[in-house]
Amino acid sequence: GHPWEDVKAIPFKRERLHVAITEMVDANSFYVQSCDDARPQWIADQIQEMTPDLEAPGAGASMGLLRVGTQVLAKFAADKTWYRAKITKVDTRDPISPKYDVLFIDFGNRDHGLTSDTLRPLTPALNAVPPQATLAKLAFVHAPTELRDDLNYLVMERIAELTDGGTKALKGYKEAVGSDGALHLTLYVPGSTSGKAGDSINGELAMDGLVKCTTSTNLYQAEGLEILEGLKHLEREARQSHLGIFEYGDVDDDEDF
Repeated sequence: GHPWEDVKAIPFKRERLHVAITEMVDANSFYVQSCDDARPQWIADQIQEMTPDLEAPGAGASMGLLRVGTQVLAKFAADKTWYRAKITKVDTRDPISPKYDVLFIDFGNRDHGLTSDTLRPLTPALNAVPPQATLAKLAFVHAPTELRDDLNYLVMERIAELTDGGTKALKGYKEAVGSDGALHLTLYVPGSTSGKAGDSINGELAMDGLVKCTTSTNLYQAEGLEILEGLKHLEREARQSHLGIFEYGDVDDDEDF
């Protein structure tokens, strides 16, 4: 079954938020960073001040062998900039030069096969700040990627289109928190003001026939369930128009998520 079929909800109140999508993991999960929090900028400023020292010859020499879970500064190959990261895998096949996989904890992207010359210890102040990227998914909907090989790509591409590649700040609601800590979000298309299901990213995907609505509602508050009703209406229209996953008619509905 789906990993979040029997999600035990952590009780909380539905709340407004203002986030940017920093990394798409797959059609059903992504990382967000709060746009109302000063800490991401503070972290970036601290690291920028430290950069000359981080780049100094021999700066990473005293690191020793690192363990999974250790937080470090890691240099991201794509932009040659240092970011906070967590070691997720250690490869010691070459004991002289172990290789590390990392998760960049303030954005949610990953890098693989780093050596200690691109890793540095974190200062206590930087180590004390919690990760600024939080795992999230769209509330009330699920892309059944097992039904279509290209669905992962189609959903991720559509979300990128709707958010200008993740550069736009999005308003929305936290509808629930899963047992895995992932936020279930209703996110609105930039510039929309109605608060209706059809103006949400969740709704755009339903309209395109790229997602199915959930049948289990025990996670969500009453106000959120009004959004779900709107999403179900959009899904019915997509089914009738044979869009997306409904191209060949109805999709197997046994799976509850």
